[in-house]
Parts: sequence; structure tokens; C-alpha cells
Amino acid sequence: MLAFAEDPKVQSFFLVANMRRIFVAIAALVTLGLAAAPALAADPRAEKEAQALQKKAIEEDYLNVDYAAAVKNLKAAAQRCGSDGCRPPIRAAILRDLGAMQILGGTVDEGKLSFAQSLGVDGSLDLDPAYKNAQLAALWSEAKKSASAAPSIPAAPVAATPNQQPQIRRPQLATSLTRLRARRWSAPLLRSTRSIQAPKCSSTS
Repeated sequence: MLAFAEDPKVQSFFLVANMRRIFVAIAALVTLGLAAAPALAADPRAEKEAQALQKKAIEEDYLNVDYAAAVKNLKAAAQRCGSDGCRPPIRAAILRDLGAMQILGGTVDEGKLSFAQSLGVDGSLDLDPAYKNAQLAALWSEAKKSASAAPSIPAAPVAATPNQQPQIRRPQLATSLTRLRARRWSAPLLRSTRSIQAPKCSSTS
């Protein structure tokens, strides 16, 4: 038995088996860590505030047929979540509700974009039965088909505030400096050229 255990082939077999077990365990831990990363990164306070705004938009504004107020509250909820302040299912649900209220309010193109952004975050999401109708169901189905055939659409960037100054591109700045230097060098040369006048020929009698 001892001789069998000391056989190099047997030792190599057990070594490879142990290495495989270790590799599988490490891979499982890494997978669990990546899956839990979005949940750990979420801000509980941001989620709570965003969901409160979402609830107000659907349970109050929508029921009162005040789509403009619903859109306003849902945009505030989406902004509160940001890109990583809320877990993906919550952020996707807010964007989905925003799209529905935009469509019901008449801004269909904006609603379609919100639908696409929602499905880009969570493709398994469905419409909320609280406001689902034939129009929304058709547009949602269309967005789902497009999402399955195209990459996810990122959230729209925040508009620049009036206080922000436009950025000057480096090539344009370098060209401006070159022109300015050329003018500084050419101005004295032009003045000196003008000061040299050709002698006047005297008329013969």
C-alpha cells in the first residue's frame, strides 16, 4: 500500500486532482463575487428615495392622469439612482415606468428610448400590469426584439450647465497661436517696407 502511494504516477494523479478542485473553488468564488458586486455597490438610501419617487409617480400621478408630474418624478428617481446607486432591477423598472409615462403623455420617441435603456439594464423585465395597455404592450415588445439584436443603450448624458465653459481643442489653439506670431513678425516688416520709397526721377527740361 505504501509503495503504491509512493508511486510517482499516483502522486501526480492526486496532485492534478487537487489542483483541479482548487481551481474550481476559486472560479466559483470569483463568480459569486462578480454577481454580488452590483448589489454591494448600490446605495440603500438612494434606492429608498428613488423607489419612493417611483411609487408616487405610478400610484398618485398616473392615477390622477397627470403624466407630466409622473415623468418628472420618474426622471428624478432615475437621476437619484445614477449609474450604480441602485440595483439593476430597480433602475430598469424606473426607466421602464418613465418610458410608459412618456408614451402615455404623448412623447412616444422619448418613451421608446427609455424602454430601450430599461431593457439594456435588465432584459428580463416585463411591463407593470398597473398601466399596461395595447399600445404600451406593442411598443414594449418591439423594444424587446430590438434589445435582443442590438447592444444596450446607455443612459443619456447629463446636459452641461450654463456655467461650464466650452472646451477649446488643442489643434485650434495651436493654429491661433501660430497665426498670431506670424502677424507679430509680419507687421514690423510691412512697416519697414512701406518706409522705403523709391527715389523720384526729376523731369528733364
